[in-house]
Amino acid sequence: MRVFGERARPRLLVVGDDLPTGLAEHLSALVPTIRFVSPGDEIWTVRQLEFDAAVLWSCFTRLEEHMCVVQFSDGKSWGGNIRSPNGQAHFEVRESGVSVSTEFVIPDEVPRAVEQLVESDLLPRVIASDTLPHVFDLVHTAGAQPGPSDRSLIYRGFLQDADGLNIAGRYTRPTNAEWWCVPSIVSHPERWVAAALEEWRSLECGRFPALGDWRLNAGWQTVEELSLAGVLDVVLAEGAAAERAHNERLAGITAEQQVARQQADEGERRLLTAAGDDLVAEVMATLAEFGLSVVDVDATSATKGDKLEDLRIADPLLPGWIALAEVRSYAGGAQLKDLFRISRFDARFALAADRLPDRLWYVVNHFSGTDPHSRPMPLSASPGEVAAFADNRGLVVDTRDLFRLRVWVRQSPDRRERVRRLLRESTGVLDVSVMSETD
Repeated sequence: MRVFGERARPRLLVVGDDLPTGLAEHLSALVPTIRFVSPGDEIWTVRQLEFDAAVLWSCFTRLEEHMCVVQFSDGKSWGGNIRSPNGQAHFEVRESGVSVSTEFVIPDEVPRAVEQLVESDLLPRVIASDTLPHVFDLVHTAGAQPGPSDRSLIYRGFLQDADGLNIAGRYTRPTNAEWWCVPSIVSHPERWVAAALEEWRSLECGRFPALGDWRLNAGWQTVEELSLAGVLDVVLAEGAAAERAHNERLAGITAEQQVARQQADEGERRLLTAAGDDLVAEVMATLAEFGLSVVDVDATSATKGDKLEDLRIADPLLPGWIALAEVRSYAGGAQLKDLFRISRFDARFALAADRLPDRLWYVVNHFSGTDPHSRPMPLSASPGEVAAFADNRGLVVDTRDLFRLRVWVRQSPDRRERVRRLLRESTGVLDVSVMSETD
């Protein structure tokens, strides 16, 4: 599958209002793809799967679990639902008050780059602040009671007070993506985002490319690179436009195909599915398309309680030639009794016309509820009776073969005469191998 319009990674979504001066510019220089949105309704205009990470500034919004996140908070907007590695304990990240401690601890396992940021940016701001620092904690909300190992596996502090209360840290989401919690009092939030991106490269190598990819940022490209990037955008746009045109054409053809399928179901395909008057009407339409003249005898000549053959067929190009046809449909196989029924109509015609009809046709749609491809030939278990019917000018016509002949004639209308001759001259079971002959 080809994807058009895909942007360079990492792709960063920034959510928040009133960003500090210069933060947008600094973040734009960190990544090749970035988008800024407000935390309100605007977040719902974003397809989050097209982003790898998010920055939340003094707000909380629900983010899909594949996202790695750096959240800068004033202490009132921590959030997020997580669960223990075994899935048995569920937590929420919540603000749990303020710290009154004047002593602070950087845990031993903090990455070196983050430790430097804590020492140079966060810790001095916490110590110098006139307000007590907010702290947050993992609050157990459901499932089995967590043990100390559960908490240590999913939460790791960057800065804690002397009582172990968390001022900054990170926790692991169910997808192994990380969520960093950092107070918004820091002076250089962009450095925290840069440190997070560096850490996440080891977690998600495909989504957070190696350091060398900073060269994809437009701010560090040459005129030639920028020019080629513009050409690439045009080519990608052309590809997207071609894909849209292809999809529109495909949708149009699919819609036309559905209409054609419905028309076939209500027309030609009734030869394979219908019974009663509907089947008789479709057989008449098919024979007329071959150029034969067809009369519905039951509808025009028969009297109540005294039925005649269903159809009487003539060929305008061969005056005097006539066939009597009985049309039947069965959920099971064709019936031998129909051959005797047609013989009775043969005698009545001879008595009335002082001559025998040229042909007697038994037109049958048998096993009508099954796949036509899997149906046997009509009366295949009664070859002797079919041979006797053939000796008496009889022809068994499978409606599947009428369907095939109709398609074959539509492909080349000059085949109609060959089909009429085939129907006039055949006895026994109709053989449509004529369709394999070269025109």
